[in-house]
Amino acid sequence: MEIPHQPPEKHNLLTVMLEDYFHVEAFNGLIQRSQWDRFETRLEKNTLRALDLLERFNIKATFFVLGWVADRQPDLIKEVARRGHELGSRGLYRRSTRRMTPEEFRDDLSRSRDAVERASETEVLGYRSSRRWSSPEDLWALDILAEQGYAYDSSLVPMARAFNREPWRCFAHQH
Repeated sequence: MEIPHQPPEKHNLLTVMLEDYFHVEAFNGLIQRSQWDRFETRLEKNTLRALDLLERFNIKATFFVLGWVADRQPDLIKEVARRGHELGSRGLYRRSTRRMTPEEFRDDLSRSRDAVERASETEVLGYRSSRRWSSPEDLWALDILAEQGYAYDSSLVPMARAFNREPWRCFAHQH
C-alpha cells in the first residue's frame, strides 16, 4: 500500500509594527514626540481589524510595540496577548540607535520592555529597532540586547555588500 505524499509543513514569520501613523519616520521632522498626544489615534480600530483577520485564518504573529503605545493603550496590548500573539519591543519611541549612546539605548530597552510587559502581562523576548540595521556600525547594539536578556533581534537586514566579510549575517545566527 502506497502512502500519499505529504507536503512539508510550512513555517512563515509574520511581524506587525504596532505604532500609529504619526509615529512614522517620514513625520520625524514635522511632528515632535511631545505633540503625539494631540493626534487622533487610529491604532485600536486597525489593530482589532488585523487581529480578527489573523484569527479568521488561525495565524499568529509577533507584534513589535512602542513603549509609548503600551503606556497609553494597555488594554489593546493586553488584547493582542490574549489572542495568543507574541509581543516584542520596538523601543520607547521611534528613535534610531544611531542617535543614542549605549547608556541611552540600555535605558530605552529597559523602559520599553517594562511598558510592554506591564500592559501585556507577558514576557518580552524580542526587539526590533525603529530603523533597520544594515551595516557593521550597527552591531554594537546586539551586545547590549544580549546583556539585557533579549532572546532575539529582528532589526538586522544584511544588504548589498555591507556584510561581505561576515556572510553568516545573511541568515539567522547566534550573537
